[in-house]
Amino acid sequence: MADDTWKAPQGDDAARSRGSARPAGNLSDPLDVARRFFADVGDNVGGYIGLTVVQLVVLFLAIGVFVVLGGLAFLPGIMLESELLTFLGLGAFILLCVPMLTVPSALMTASMLRGLDAQERGGPKIGAMTSLTGITQDAGRILAFYLLYSVMAIVGMMMCYLPGLVASTVGMFAMPMVVLEGAGAFEAMGRSWRHTRENVEWHVPVWIVLYVLIVVTQFTVVGLLAWFPLIVGYQYFAYRVAFGDSGSGAPEIA
Repeated sequence: MADDTWKAPQGDDAARSRGSARPAGNLSDPLDVARRFFADVGDNVGGYIGLTVVQLVVLFLAIGVFVVLGGLAFLPGIMLESELLTFLGLGAFILLCVPMLTVPSALMTASMLRGLDAQERGGPKIGAMTSLTGITQDAGRILAFYLLYSVMAIVGMMMCYLPGLVASTVGMFAMPMVVLEGAGAFEAMGRSWRHTRENVEWHVPVWIVLYVLIVVTQFTVVGLLAWFPLIVGYQYFAYRVAFGDSGSGAPEIA
């Protein structure tokens, strides 16, 4: 059962809390994020396993589509022995693959964030279908943010890597703002950046734990398979600890 402080605020309290962030003096121990996250995983192992299974199904379906699209894209050039057609086919294949990789990831992340938020407000626990429930909700705004975030991260990685890490840090908190509060892409990135800049001593340990989690999952078979729900879950609890119970954008749970 979630703490009362995680319940949706009522009336004027909800209006006052919209978009608010906890100042440095009110932030808990950075390790509180990890404690809340691992407690949730331990309390609902089946739900996280179910999310992992769905992730794998989507991944295998995507691989099958990639194979088919790759064959169709290169087939004309191969059959006609035309380098130009082969080059054009490569370009078309890349243009098709990029959205196929990013769109499902962004929308499934948004669905899981909504599921976790509903769970912490007293709703049902997350489960196998959480990442697909209402997957098209606010799709345009979410994809617009994801595009901006991805461009910033990629450009940042090309600029001596550090700006890319900053963009990734900011994006981790901005995504829940877009999904759960209905914030715009630039508004969310701006608020997240201000909070990161003003609370560096809190954000750095939170990110160190996240990177350790990423490294561990990448070097273990089980962890690699469960990468998606684990990272999104940690992202959600980091946002809740940092920004409190904003109450905006999520339905109240009776």
